[in-house]
Amino acid sequence: MLLYGKGSAESFEKNTYDKLIKNGIIFKYVYKNESFRNQFVQTLADMLCYDFSYDRIDSYLTYFGENFEEQMRLNRLRYNTTSNYQKELDVIRSFWRERPAYILKYTAELFGLDSSETSEFILKINKEGAGQIKLWEHDVTLIDCHSILHVLDAPLILRAEAAQGYEFAGWAMADGTIKSTESSIEISLSDTDSITAIFEEKQ
Repeated sequence: MLLYGKGSAESFEKNTYDKLIKNGIIFKYVYKNESFRNQFVQTLADMLCYDFSYDRIDSYLTYFGENFEEQMRLNRLRYNTTSNYQKELDVIRSFWRERPAYILKYTAELFGLDSSETSEFILKINKEGAGQIKLWEHDVTLIDCHSILHVLDAPLILRAEAAQGYEFAGWAMADGTIKSTESSIEISLSDTDSITAIFEEKQ
């Protein structure tokens, strides 16, 4: 579903969902459950936000390009090939530049979710450097991923962690009201379309 397939950069539009839904022994049955579909799409959105974000993938590709060029040159000599290592990395880079937005839209449509059932959810921190928000187990900052696609009926689990010298004071809703003062919170778009982690300096 997510993985890079053999071929050109245009392969970002290739999928195996249809076969999985039709022939998957377990998946074709759980797929019929609405709660499963919503949570599946939401988990995919979370993974695309962090695990498979373009910036993260690009950093790995840059590392491979800088550290394995000589090894790949030796491989070309050994197997008498003319492949261009850096060009192949660029093909993968192009794939991941296009894949996240495409696969999320494709999955949502395939699973029967329309624009009224998915929306952007905005995460904010009241003061830069005062703390961070964790989405599931991942760090989320205003640089990384402050806007995520969220499915209306799927719960979003957030955890606030204060930086040194600060303490967490609460979660503020879009209208300014405090939703909770607990560091961990479960929320959905039926409650709000944005939330802010409030941190205060320790006295």
